[in-house]
Amino acid sequence: MSPYTTDYRNFGGSSGEPRNWVSPQRHVEDWLSAVAYVQSELGDRVNTQRLALWGSSYGGGHALVVASKLGRNVSAVVSQVRTTAVCVVWVFFAVSAAFHVWSQCHSAGACA
Repeated sequence: MSPYTTDYRNFGGSSGEPRNWVSPQRHVEDWLSAVAYVQSELGDRVNTQRLALWGSSYGGGHALVVASKLGRNVSAVVSQVRTTAVCVVWVFFAVSAAFHVWSQCHSAGACA
């Protein structure tokens, strides 16, 4: 296992102003940037085909949203004490997209 941790921009050890600016969209972008970094810069040292996301509290909701965006590129998600109220629209769209893919597959008779 090779854990990689990061701060949201404007939080913790990360730079940026204003400090502690909460923005669900920016936070999800930060997760996606972290995953892209791991895949591009650390891919020769870690198995990027077995990626797991872990988030706690507010980050638990972000882990779910990011996993829905990355799809099959994520093997596991841990969403500890998830906070999804702020991400409910994102999750709705992810579930809607998954249902659309399933319904297309089902109507074509291609689903197992």
